[in-house]
Amino acid sequence: MFHLAGVLDDGVLGSLTPARFDPVFRAKVDAALHLHELTRSAPLADFVLFSSSAATFGTPGQANYAAANAVLDALADQRRADGLPATALAWGAWEQGMAGRLDQVDRDRMQRGGVLALTDEQGMALLEAALRVDAAALVPVRLDTAALGAEPARCCADWPPVPPPGRHRDRPVAGRAAARPGRRARGAAVLDVVRAATAGVLGHPSPEAVSPEQPFLELGLDSLTAVELRNALATATGLTLPVTLTFDHATPRAVAEFLDAELSAAQPAAGGSEPARPVQDVIGMLFRQACEQHRLKEGFELLQSVARLRPTFTDAAEVRELPTAVRLAKGPEPVRLVCFSSQVALAGVHQYARFASAFRDVRDVVALAVPGFAAGEPLPATADALVELLARMVREHVGDHPFALLGSSSGGVLAHATAARLDRDGPSAAGVALLDTYVPGDDSLGQFEDQLLGGMFAREESFARMDSARLSAMSWYFNLLGDWTPPKLTAPVLLVRASRPMPGGEGLSPQQWQTGWTEADEVVDVPGNHFTMMEDLAASTAGVVDDWLRRI
Repeated sequence: MFHLAGVLDDGVLGSLTPARFDPVFRAKVDAALHLHELTRSAPLADFVLFSSSAATFGTPGQANYAAANAVLDALADQRRADGLPATALAWGAWEQGMAGRLDQVDRDRMQRGGVLALTDEQGMALLEAALRVDAAALVPVRLDTAALGAEPARCCADWPPVPPPGRHRDRPVAGRAAARPGRRARGAAVLDVVRAATAGVLGHPSPEAVSPEQPFLELGLDSLTAVELRNALATATGLTLPVTLTFDHATPRAVAEFLDAELSAAQPAAGGSEPARPVQDVIGMLFRQACEQHRLKEGFELLQSVARLRPTFTDAAEVRELPTAVRLAKGPEPVRLVCFSSQVALAGVHQYARFASAFRDVRDVVALAVPGFAAGEPLPATADALVELLARMVREHVGDHPFALLGSSSGGVLAHATAARLDRDGPSAAGVALLDTYVPGDDSLGQFEDQLLGGMFAREESFARMDSARLSAMSWYFNLLGDWTPPKLTAPVLLVRASRPMPGGEGLSPQQWQTGWTEADEVVDVPGNHFTMMEDLAASTAGVVDDWLRRI
């Protein structure tokens, strides 16, 4: 008797909701337990469970899959204790198995972890060998021992890393004062370590391939590799670092400067006083409390009050420093793709990192941030001023090349509105792609307010810190574009919809929760819900968009 089922729904821990555990556990755990119960009295020669090495070693982004396979390992132990046959095989990846569906970024990540994919011949040979071994659990996996034995980079090897604040403060390190280099030398050393760690995580041949000024997103970082890089730098420095490190500080130099400052702050000040502690974002804390207490109206009133105190611009010419724009992919296809960030506190150019990885070496993809979401940036006083600025940014980044505009979620509203402005002032877009975009005020989306906000808070540690600037900007945009309706465009419009509702909408019909956008020439449903279609299932979504771009 063999149990070989498996379902993947990968994501960083904060994004793994109960709804994303269920299908993984249903295939792995429920089916195995049913087989166990149904065959308890059967004279089986073997009861073989195909488990995964994810449960043995742990795999980034696979907490649900690892947990499900750990149950299979435990079931094999329990059956053996009951006198029943059982063997759990914690397989590594097979080239033609689930690993065959991974993109190159994920394959590179797996190989950096020291795991190589098995060929069919190697896998079958290991299976035959495993069935001859009398053991409850075995781990048939192909390991790259050279990668496993690689020495991790250490920060500023001239002196020991400074411990995090509050730890071992009463244990001075002998010789540290004499060994510690000057601040400038340390800054250079920290930058070297950041570049080396980035090169290692992203598979670049050497640290010299990592430009200190190039944004991480342009270098190919996504949400999972961002966690991997954060972990490497935390190990190298001895600091406790946020998961959002590389999103808060967009370039290797910016991260190095942050780490250098943190290393200095972690040292006791003269006279032995404790280092200064960061001030908590009070606005963000209060808004989170309002959401938890289901007092959204009061929460958004607070954010509106904050937003009204911020500076605004009434003309695009007033904005001297444009919001962030990052080139996420390059390629020979003639139509360039310009992506607009959503108008929510969690969003930014980073929201397109995994989506854009499917376009590398295929076509140019640029992501534009929305003005006002970074601290110190002015907010648009009117919708007209906003669209004027976005059109200016598009022109600067596409030049004379043909281009299409794209927006995910509320970013689709900005893509559509900007296309209309470009129809008036030129040059017109070749097409507009809307990824699960709802018209402002659509009741289909309004019923999921709690789930949307909950999803944002759950993803905060993986994408962006929702501070007062981001939250107040989100509230401002909700009011600014609350009455907007989509005009008719000269370009074709593609609407890509999620095929699954957000958690809580499982009992509703698609007509009750899917977007009711009517100004679309083509509609395609893709796997995933409003969030996951741009996270772990982003490659499928990108494939639909790329096919459409080749046809317009």
